[in-house]
Amino acid sequence: ANAGHVPVLVRSPRANVRVVGRASGPPLGVITSARYRQECTPLAHGETVVLMTDGVLEPIEPDLLGMSTITRLLAEAPSGAARVERWLLSALDRSANVERRDDATLLCLEVTRSARDASVLRRAS
Repeated sequence: ANAGHVPVLVRSPRANVRVVGRASGPPLGVITSARYRQECTPLAHGETVVLMTDGVLEPIEPDLLGMSTITRLLAEAPSGAARVERWLLSALDRSANVERRDDATLLCLEVTRSARDASVLRRAS
């Protein structure tokens, strides 16, 4: 469940992008009695997980950076969470020639292996 947020994007080391989860439920905290579905998805070593608010997708003009554009940019980005984050932020900066109406939050995480060979996430730095 995404509690009203944009679906999560996952980029493979080979630049394939998949959307994880489905839009479901109201925004978190709006309806106190709301129920949310829990979803799990396997993540592989080297994948980059991209979380964002709708302000990233709706910068100013309709669909200037919609989901299809973000997905394409993510597929074109260099590998690694930090490089993906810089690539997407650069695209956002290029679209910032008009006043933003919403906050824009972007978080990129890279799936790595821990010492015990279990998948863990590392934040882009």
